[in-house]
Amino acid sequence: MKTLVATLFLALLMQSASVSAHPMPTSRVDVRILEKQWHLELQLPTDRLVSALELAGNPGQPTGSATTSAETGHLRDEVIKEYIVDRIKAHSLTGPADPWAVKVENAEPSNKAGYWTAHVVLEPPAHADLSRVNIEYHVIGQEIITHTIDVVLVEDWASPGVREAPEHLTSLRARRSSILLERE
Repeated sequence: MKTLVATLFLALLMQSASVSAHPMPTSRVDVRILEKQWHLELQLPTDRLVSALELAGNPGQPTGSATTSAETGHLRDEVIKEYIVDRIKAHSLTGPADPWAVKVENAEPSNKAGYWTAHVVLEPPAHADLSRVNIEYHVIGQEIITHTIDVVLVEDWASPGVREAPEHLTSLRARRSSILLERE
């Protein structure tokens, strides 16, 4: 009888511990479809970004800087820009599948504590169809397979008007890192 009570107590304790676990930080990608290019605003958790840079073996990031970088946000923006360009690829799905240019305009600590913001511009080749694009997104998720990225449509120039709320398009994880975006 004591064994049964102890087992039930242990099971209850383990269940409450798993329920009380804190949620993992996620990234968010806000998509703005403009007339001649697409803009992505990335919200990246600083601690995960530091870990991803270190796991990627980024030589431009000081070694052993995870704690100070996560606490103070003193990451090097050039390193982050290079990392992002290396982890995002895009191409059209109609006509030639030529790659789109990926440019990071800026990367800086966010006004949201514990996050970095990066503004990325995706520029298609001159002949590309902007209505259908495939984006391969591997920022943080390539190094940290438990990381989740929420992708949200904020603006589409072909559908003018004020959006009441951003439209959640998808959530990306390690095994699903491709975003197929088609304008209706």
